[in-house]
Amino acid sequence: MKRQVITLLLFFAASYIYAQKYEIEFHAPGIGANLQWVNLVNIESGALIDSFQVSHERAMIEGNTPELPKLVSIIQKGSNRAIATLILDSTPTKVTFDHTKAGSGINAGVTLRGSAGNNAVDSLSKLFCNHIGKIQEAYAAVRASAEQNGGRPSPDAMQKYQTYMDSRLTAMRGEMQNALTENRQNQVSLFILTETAELLDNGYVATFMKDYPFASAACLKPLVSKIKSEQLRAPGASLIDFALPDESGTEHQLSEYIGKGRYVLLDFWASWCGPCRQEMPNVKAAYERFHDKGFDIVSLSFDSNREAWLKGISDLQMNWTHLSDLKGWQSLAAKKYQIRAIPCTILFGPDGKVIASDLRGEALAQKLGSLIK
Repeated sequence: MKRQVITLLLFFAASYIYAQKYEIEFHAPGIGANLQWVNLVNIESGALIDSFQVSHERAMIEGNTPELPKLVSIIQKGSNRAIATLILDSTPTKVTFDHTKAGSGINAGVTLRGSAGNNAVDSLSKLFCNHIGKIQEAYAAVRASAEQNGGRPSPDAMQKYQTYMDSRLTAMRGEMQNALTENRQNQVSLFILTETAELLDNGYVATFMKDYPFASAACLKPLVSKIKSEQLRAPGASLIDFALPDESGTEHQLSEYIGKGRYVLLDFWASWCGPCRQEMPNVKAAYERFHDKGFDIVSLSFDSNREAWLKGISDLQMNWTHLSDLKGWQSLAAKKYQIRAIPCTILFGPDGKVIASDLRGEALAQKLGSLIK
């Protein structure tokens, strides 16, 4: 018994020794009683570190935790809204939140002062917000001009806006990639990937993630899933074969339809999906134009209600092959192809290899027209 007590005391002593102190001075001037509690959440693991009371628009967020530094968020208790994202380390940090400037953008309305890492996060956040703000201002100007003229923005005005937006996004990507290279071994790079990965080239991110020290962080799971999904749908990729039931309940392998000498569009959709229904006339037009020339469609539904699924097929006159296990987003199709958004399409060639994906509007018919003579 005495030995067990000694062992337990040594364990707690070791835990105390390896735990590191963190200290964040949080100030939200002017927010009043609208913010009373905040949670400190470890983004790398998704775990709650602790909760802290906000009094007189201030909170002292402090304690001891092992394995610093780590990427964290200060989140309003009772909501999923992150007020600030920062690096939790042993250097005291000051976080000032101007709620009147909160909005779209990373750490919008937030100022960080502390370690070199947090100063870098602050600079990158402001850089990002500046780019997004300028893009929003340009779009607002286009809309305002159109409203004064009593109509929609002209094609010329929209083209100028698109060119401006593309130039801004290109500049931002370059800046973020440079920062990623400089901070590969610390949490600044994890912050960038978590917040801006959707804007970065998928091939670049996939290469960067190889042997990346934070690749297993919980906050990167959506990014890893996105990379895998795009790789599975990249030109030249082979079919992932699996079976799903048709309208009568009979199971069919995708290989029954794909790789049999015809062009086949694998169409991920659902009857409840507005954008899917909006896109369907384009898909149907392509089917009617090219079906007799060697083009088929296999639609995989993310419905969970059988009646709604069948009604959607009937209403939209989708007279081609339909498969679904009626498990919604838990569908085998979603899991196999890592689908996170619909509509989503994959065009396969006669050999069963991917030709292209996500051909929307006239793009599908144009692609088929270049392939089928």
